[in-house]
Amino acid sequence: MLVVFNFKNQMSIKQQLELLEKFNQPMSKQHQLIIAPIIPDYNVYHFDIAVQNLSIKGRNVGDLSPQHLKHYNINYAFVGHLERQKYLNETTRMIRSKIDNALQKNIIPIICVGNHENPIFECATYLDDLDLQDKHIIVAYEILSATLKGKKDYSFIDVEESFQDLKDYLDNLSVKFGFTYQLIFGGGVNCEDIEQILTIGFDGILIGDRIESLVETYQYLLKDTLVLM
Repeated sequence: MLVVFNFKNQMSIKQQLELLEKFNQPMSKQHQLIIAPIIPDYNVYHFDIAVQNLSIKGRNVGDLSPQHLKHYNINYAFVGHLERQKYLNETTRMIRSKIDNALQKNIIPIICVGNHENPIFECATYLDDLDLQDKHIIVAYEILSATLKGKKDYSFIDVEESFQDLKDYLDNLSVKFGFTYQLIFGGGVNCEDIEQILTIGFDGILIGDRIESLVETYQYLLKDTLVLM
């Protein structure tokens, strides 16, 4: 199972560093943990580090470029997080440029969808005509309202329907263009939701900066690891 933690910017540096240390334990190869801290820490961890944003292509100011990430051996980057779309007016054109920038430099983009009522249309606007050959992407399907509220306010019946639509679209696209993908679910996810999310068919989950949920989910992974070991 793939689990992604996104600390965002409400979490203090002290809290961030404490959690990074707390979560730095080896786990089963059955699980992969990716953490996006506020400011990336470049120490060696048992999990993978992601950044919360990536630069568009070309010369620009303020955002980390794929070259910077590769220098620090970081291979994952969030692209088009729903909060950036809503509050910072990130456009489809900008998100496409960031995805393209990541793919060309072998950075795996964590592409957030869920800002549009039709996630297939949204996903297609990001991926159509990009060079995806032999690449890997992570698609994070989030429920926008739950992401903004920080709590679950959706039905898993609706989630399952959207999952099947997204999976069918990505399966067809991946066969056509020769790439691999993982599809994860986020938006107010709690530890007790994990089994149902995996039963639906998602490859994993995305959890934001709710410390209690982060800790509970990590303990879930660690308990599973001890059983498997």
